[in-house]
Amino acid sequence: MTSIRTRLLSILAVATAIVWLCGVSWIALHTQRELDRMLDQRLGEVGRMVNSLLRSGDIDPMVAAGAAQSAPQPTEAGPRNFISCQIWDAEGRLIGRSGDAPTEELATIGNGFADTMVGDQPWRVFAIVDATRGTRILIGDNLQERQGIVRQVILGLVVPAALLLPLLAGLIWLSVSHGLRPLGQAAAALRQRKPNDLTPLAPAALPAEVRPMFQALDALLERLAESRAQEQTFTAFAAHELRTPLAGLRLQAQLAMASGTEAERQTALRHIIIAVDRMTALVRQLLELARLDNDVSPPDRSIDAANLLDDAARGMHPLPCPLQVAPNLRGLPVRVDPGLFSMTLRNLLENAVQQTPAGEAVLCDAHRDENSVIITVSDRGPGIPPEELQHIRKRFFRGRHKTVSGSGLGLAIADAAMRKAGGTLRFRNRPEGGLVAEILLPLGQPAS
Repeated sequence: MTSIRTRLLSILAVATAIVWLCGVSWIALHTQRELDRMLDQRLGEVGRMVNSLLRSGDIDPMVAAGAAQSAPQPTEAGPRNFISCQIWDAEGRLIGRSGDAPTEELATIGNGFADTMVGDQPWRVFAIVDATRGTRILIGDNLQERQGIVRQVILGLVVPAALLLPLLAGLIWLSVSHGLRPLGQAAAALRQRKPNDLTPLAPAALPAEVRPMFQALDALLERLAESRAQEQTFTAFAAHELRTPLAGLRLQAQLAMASGTEAERQTALRHIIIAVDRMTALVRQLLELARLDNDVSPPDRSIDAANLLDDAARGMHPLPCPLQVAPNLRGLPVRVDPGLFSMTLRNLLENAVQQTPAGEAVLCDAHRDENSVIITVSDRGPGIPPEELQHIRKRFFRGRHKTVSGSGLGLAIADAAMRKAGGTLRFRNRPEGGLVAEILLPLGQPAS
């Protein structure tokens, strides 16, 4: 891919050349137009002067023709003396001319201006016909001389341009290099960084054009630093949480091997199964967190909330406590991704079941307003102390009323899944005891 410096230099060089050519073309056309106007005006003045002298009778035709030679001419820097004068009588005889005028008639027109060819030379001619005296005065300019003046003007512009363009190219190169210097400094700073250095670049004196790019890069580095810190914390907590059930498995296996009775062996095996179940749940939750850390958001669609609730309950079978699903939850459509919603329900139900005492039930209810649905999962446990409510969304947080089988990931997974699905998860304590989790979702379209 072409570098920015090369692209800028190419664009500026082409733009400068186009502007210069347009300027030269405009000056050439304007000069040609003004020169034609000025010289036509001079032809008319000379013609009228010669005709005035003839009519006054002060000079004869030969002297009058010579008067054109003595007309005021431009200086050495201007056009040379190229005006020619002819005087013809009514019978078409040349009765007078200037010294440099051709003998061939300049034009056959009456009064006014005309462009003619005399031999192989183009001429601009002004004619005055005096019917009373029977004379016709022709004053002419050689157009090649006029065009030579325009060429000299254009040459005076092109030659300095050819000499100044290399200097202009050098100045453009220096300007572009100076303007791109912050990019080079940032690249050098990034090359010198260590892989674990994710601090913002914060370069000084940034130009306004590149400042948004550096700000976006700093924001990316900040997100990467947060992601790395979160990953390190997650890895440390996961290793700690897995170490406990693994140690328990080893201990129970040793007890089973060393047991002297069948009852002791069965007790040890039962504890092994409990530890395996805990590790299975923990691994599943870790995999769910890994899925939620993916930035790709799945599409949502209208689903029946009660059906997913039943699926989540069947996945936890057998439940240690009954699950009561309110009738108003049946047939209630919500617009959400089924996978994320099922993940949320499963973790909320697991948390509610762990907190609910034996003989009590977990209640799932719902109510709706005009555009949204609020689904609640309520347990009959001790609830969450008010000072811990703000922390229960954190990963691996286990409060005062923690259970043996809990890992501190269920509510964090449920909250992350809802945020990713575009919903909201809220927690509050029941006045009579227990925790209520509220899921706020957009109302879906009823199934046809």
